[in-house]
Parts: sequence; structure tokens; C-alpha cells
Amino acid sequence: LAQPGGKKLGKRQRQARKRAEVRSVLEQAHKGDVAAMLEAAEYYASGEGVKKDFEKAAQMYQEAANLDGHNADALNNLGSCFAQGRGVKHSDRKAVELFRRASDLGSADACTNLATMYRTDRGGV
Repeated sequence: LAQPGGKKLGKRQRQARKRAEVRSVLEQAHKGDVAAMLEAAEYYASGEGVKKDFEKAAQMYQEAANLDGHNADALNNLGSCFAQGRGVKHSDRKAVELFRRASDLGSADACTNLATMYRTDRGGV
């Protein structure tokens, strides 16, 4: 990454910037910012900038879905957590329910996930 003036950032500087970015996102998420919750959940799921923690990721997706029940990304990603048993108890039925809700809201990813659930005969569909 280049800074203004053409200087490249060193590894420590990049890491420090990433930690500051993650801290800022987490602060916004804890204040109820749904977009920040989704971003924080991705950090927890990937371990980028924080310790990998699928349970925290699922909690963030759940909080985002609770605050904004029309957020297709939150519903789809939470559905994926249930389908894979990552951070929550595995439940194909719950995954299908969430994928359906997200699909109804226009999520192409949720449509794909729901189709996979149908195709593999999971969740009693």
C-alpha cells in the first residue's frame, strides 16, 4: 500500500492500520450499526484482525438480523452458520428458513444456498 507521496507502508504499519480499522468497525458494531456488524462478523469468521471466532461471528449476524429483519446479507450469512454448524448448533431447518427469508428479499447468494439445500435434500425441503 502506498501512502500519499508514494511511500510504501511497512508490514508493522499495515498491521497497525488494520488493527485500528477493526477496532473502529467493532466500536460501530457495538453501537448498533448493522453494516458494521456484518463487517465485524466477517472479521470474526475469517480471523482477519481478530482471533477467529465463529460463535462471535454468528452472534453478530444474529444481532444484525434482529435489528434489521430485512437485511438479506445478515439472514443469508446466519443461514450459512446454521447450515455449517459454525458458531451455532447445526440446523438445516433453520438454515433453510433463513435462506428463504433472504431469498424473498432478493439475495442471489441466498437463492443459491437454498437451491443447494433443495438439491442435497437437507432440512426437510
